[in-house]
Amino acid sequence: MLGFTGGVSSFVIPVYVAEFTPKNFRGGFVILHVLMITVGASAAFLIGLITSWRTLALIGMIPNLVQIVGVLFIPESPRWLMMMGKNKEFEAALQCFRGGFVDISQEAADIRDSAETLDQIEKVSTLQLFQRKYAYAHTVGIGLSALGGLVGLNGIMFYAGSIFESAGFPVKVGTAAVAFFQLPSVVLGVILMDKCGRRPLIMISAAGIFLGCSLTGVAFLFKEHHFLGGFSPCIALIGILMYVAFYPIGVGGGTCIIISEIYPLNIKGSAGSIAAVVSSLSSWIVSYAFNFSMEWSSSGTFFVMAGVCVFTLIFVAKLVPETKGRTLEEVHMTMSNAWQ
Repeated sequence: MLGFTGGVSSFVIPVYVAEFTPKNFRGGFVILHVLMITVGASAAFLIGLITSWRTLALIGMIPNLVQIVGVLFIPESPRWLMMMGKNKEFEAALQCFRGGFVDISQEAADIRDSAETLDQIEKVSTLQLFQRKYAYAHTVGIGLSALGGLVGLNGIMFYAGSIFESAGFPVKVGTAAVAFFQLPSVVLGVILMDKCGRRPLIMISAAGIFLGCSLTGVAFLFKEHHFLGGFSPCIALIGILMYVAFYPIGVGGGTCIIISEIYPLNIKGSAGSIAAVVSSLSSWIVSYAFNFSMEWSSSGTFFVMAGVCVFTLIFVAKLVPETKGRTLEEVHMTMSNAWQ
């Protein structure tokens, strides 16, 4: 049940936030979702050090109950309401998000024009999702979803204790360090996402993850060959901390933002579901295979992850568009026309 709801919310929440946020603040607002996930993960790491997993699960119910109550008081997405032909509700929701004294007439007119254009397009079936005009959006969305999981976050987070134990570093110290090192980079991402753009931050993030994986791989290689034995646990810690520091700011946050922005409204539900399935599948592959991979070769595991980071860097540089400072309608037009 947690896997299902996590998979759904990982796509729905960024899309919802992207659809009501002004273009100049959209990146920072969407990555707040990643910040909250990181805060929750860090809290779980720290609480897990001093309590049992059953108590941790019960504590995890508290934010869910808050969310159940809170969701009753938030408006529906204005763009979705427009697509459903609910014009009065659309204007009321948009006004609510912008504030009672803000003139929304121009923004509302732009969204209506986009909705009218999409209304002239036939409803898209599952097979029609793979038309040529959607190929670019699918390539970017599915590619980022797969690579975001295959760089190995679940392996690092789920097996952090085992990694530190294998590297010869104190587990509790390493786990606490992981919990704290995640947060500053996400806060930095919130600040920089709408200033620097999505692509540069994802590329910086992928490069940082590459260095972190490479250092950890080298640490295990040294340990296997009994070289610099006293330093290899510290090198492993530095590598893991580099990973968790660089992941949220770009590969974690930037990819989440771009995936929430690239799909037109008429295919967003179906196409986004495919991207969410790919993301969950790639994360599951890493979660399932990580222990077996570490038994095969601890250093080799991290060198493979470093290789995935290099591919991510090339993929983003060659194919992923910059969406900073553009309306969703402008992004959708670019994506639809790119490969026609």
